[in-house]
Amino acid sequence: MSLTAIPDPGSTFKGWEGACIGTKPRCKLLMDAGKAAIAEFALPDLTGAFSNTLVKLNSTSYQISTLLTMTPGEANANNVTVKIYLSDDEILDAEDTLLTQTPLLLSSVNAAKVKPAKPKLISQTNPSGKYLIAEIDPENTVLETNDNNNIATGLVP
Repeated sequence: MSLTAIPDPGSTFKGWEGACIGTKPRCKLLMDAGKAAIAEFALPDLTGAFSNTLVKLNSTSYQISTLLTMTPGEANANNVTVKIYLSDDEILDAEDTLLTQTPLLLSSVNAAKVKPAKPKLISQTNPSGKYLIAEIDPENTVLETNDNNNIATGLVP
């Protein structure tokens, strides 16, 4: 008998338990007795963190360079939108200034790998001492295991 694990859209096949072993989606079994095979699947869990943030003063504005590292967890997450704000504190609210909104493609990435983004951020006011806030998947278009950890914050030096 042959079994094939087929993930739903947005999820990823993790591996087998029971009579099937491994991470290949296809499993062959010899049915010489009662056997059970369990296919395990995973949803993404989008998180992120800022690092290497620098500020440069241009003639009329401040350019903020940063590295936003995104981790989708144990599954693929395609076409994820990220909004990056400048804030006086670490809490995303209506008073924060939207600096950019960008789509990112996170595919074939797991918890051991990360997807860095280098957004170009421009502020008309001095951002030093303020916070960058990344809202990952703000429209909740990606079905994931935890929608409550999609905010990353970082202090601007």
